[in-house]
Amino acid sequence: YDFFAYLSCGFFLLVAANHAFNLGLPLGDGVSLTEGSFLVLVAYIVGQITAEPSAWLLERRFAIGWIGSPNASLFQEVRGWRRLLFPRYTIPLPEETRRRVLDKAKREGFTGSGEALFLHALAKVKKDETILERLNIFLSLYGFCRNMAFALLVSALLLAVGVIIDPRSSRWLWVAFSIDAGSQTGASR
Repeated sequence: YDFFAYLSCGFFLLVAANHAFNLGLPLGDGVSLTEGSFLVLVAYIVGQITAEPSAWLLERRFAIGWIGSPNASLFQEVRGWRRLLFPRYTIPLPEETRRRVLDKAKREGFTGSGEALFLHALAKVKKDETILERLNIFLSLYGFCRNMAFALLVSALLLAVGVIIDPRSSRWLWVAFSIDAGSQTGASR
């Protein structure tokens, strides 16, 4: 699963760079086994490299740094511009669910909140194999969506630079597609 996720992100970036700057990468018909294998390897490496700046920019800087931590928004009502601009990201858990979680933690002798409450609950959840498996699938999908959103947005930037370099090109449609797909991929929660 991770292999496909890194490969697809790297592939989007390679295709965008090739299209924007006419790199001459063998991406069409008649690609030899050696060329195809090399492209798969390069796409995988580019996808791996993409993961860290993606996590830094989209998760730590944008989502947590600018919108706020989901650990906080799950347990309290978010108001103001964050709620207006990012309504799906700032929806708290239902009141009954919040109360059940806090009551259970209190019965276990835990009274913390935010990240501490999350880590307390995570330690409990990891003991259940079924829930842990579902959590790992969610984390893989989350990482894939975050990295793909980043790859598509960087692809849009590469294609836009390509248009600036060669204004006669018809890359604007691909720029618009990349921006739209990247923002939609990143918005899926």
